[in-house]
Amino acid sequence: MFDIRTIDLRALNSMTGYPSIPTYHDLDPANGALKETGLRDRFVELDATVCASEKVNGANGRIIYLPDGSYIIGSRDELLYRRGDIVANPKLGIVEALRPIAEQADRDLWNDENIVVCYLEVYGGKKITPASRNYTSGQQLGARLFDVVEVHADEHAELLTQPVERIASWRQHGGQQFWGERQLYLMADELSVPPTPRLGRLSPTELPTTVEETHEWLERIVPHTLASLEDGLLGPAEGVVLRTDGRGLIAKVRFENYRRTAQVRGGAR
Repeated sequence: MFDIRTIDLRALNSMTGYPSIPTYHDLDPANGALKETGLRDRFVELDATVCASEKVNGANGRIIYLPDGSYIIGSRDELLYRRGDIVANPKLGIVEALRPIAEQADRDLWNDENIVVCYLEVYGGKKITPASRNYTSGQQLGARLFDVVEVHADEHAELLTQPVERIASWRQHGGQQFWGERQLYLMADELSVPPTPRLGRLSPTELPTTVEETHEWLERIVPHTLASLEDGLLGPAEGVVLRTDGRGLIAKVRFENYRRTAQVRGGAR
């Protein structure tokens, strides 16, 4: 039987953390500009449809549904609140935004012996990030679901006995099993929270290849955010996330990186 009082919470935190997303083109650490190499080569070689979604600029939050019927809300790095706690960590407004959402899940969507983690971008609010003003002119707080992971009973029983460093390696090297688009939409409906805006499904031949082509493509596909919290507010988007179904391959494409590269290249002439 799963018992939250007996498990290593550091192990749970690591097991349910979100892995870092690599960039579509490699970053040059010397100057912060992009190279003409990177994951774009693997995407172009794929024989699989690629989902493009807007990358919303906020704070990474997570709802961890546990086999004992409870849930934990966390930020990217910390566990902030467990269902029933009297005191909640107010960090970045994550618990405030996600607690009402967390209460809505019907666990018929998965085996209740498994651990399911919903990853959501919490944004807007009172300066959650410097980009909050791109989504709200006041302090309206929003959340968008962008991924779901399911850890099966036999797997989490084993992982929770492992050192944190080994769990982190498992996570960073693709150990987590992500839900596909259809299941993610079912969860979004269940939680009554929208997913991050979808920009379309692309064949590999439709993807840009060079840094310059990718910058131009970004300007076309998401000229402004589709996640605004107020009608008529068309702030800039942070960028795009590209992923295959089930998240076998994923990359981020951020305006900031491509604008920085254009400046570096322009100054080198």
